[in-house]
Amino acid sequence: MEKRHFELRFEDDGVLRGVVMPYLERTKIGSFEERFKSGAFGDIGELRLNMAHDRKRPLCVNKKGGGLRLIDSETELRAEVDLPDTADGRDARELIKRGVLSGFSVEFRSVDETWNDNLRTINRAELGGLALVDRPQYISAVIEEIRQAQEANLKAVKELWPLV
Repeated sequence: MEKRHFELRFEDDGVLRGVVMPYLERTKIGSFEERFKSGAFGDIGELRLNMAHDRKRPLCVNKKGGGLRLIDSETELRAEVDLPDTADGRDARELIKRGVLSGFSVEFRSVDETWNDNLRTINRAELGGLALVDRPQYISAVIEEIRQAQEANLKAVKELWPLV
């Protein structure tokens, strides 16, 4: 089982949203680059979101109204999460707001892949789980509220130092 990390955000409605997998975006994995084709995960079975891949700390599930919804498009696989009012749910919410936990991590098993030099393209994969983690793997999968804060900080810096 392999793992990749992606970032997320809270919306005003209290729902945690973020990109689980940006399709066709390249990322460096050790000595090679990797990307996922659109729809690489196909039909997704029952899937749990937990804290830092600790299966003893589940937060929600995508079946039976369990608080996890996955939305697949041509460009990305997204998640919407209703964190539970449990110790782990409250901890996760606070750690995300503080920027300690900043992303999703996917657990997957490659089923069909192609290689072109140092580029691995995952054509099809089985999604085994999701976790809230401190570092995302793919750059464009940023927690929206964290990205907005970073952009605001960059804008302020550019106003002070226009050549940055």
